Amino acid sequence: MEGETESPVQQLFRGAGVLVTGGTGFLGQLLIEKLLRSCPNLKTLFLLIRAKKEKTEEKRFAQLFEGPVSWLDIT
Repeated sequence: MEGETESPVQQLFRGAGVLVTGGTGFLGQLLIEKLLRSCPNLKTLFLLIRAKKEKTEEKRFAQLFEGPVSWLDIT
């Protein structure tokens, strides 16, 4: 990325910590994927995940990484 300038979004999130609620849902997964891929200088990503029905917080977190997140090209 030498010689490239940062986008306004990358500048905004440089060194920032971001709290995401609803990250296990469809839009939340897309948001997390986009932040991790597009903002390499993001300092910390906090995910607030609750237990739901028969799934623990740990199981819901693990499911975030089980399959492809982005089936759309959202670049």
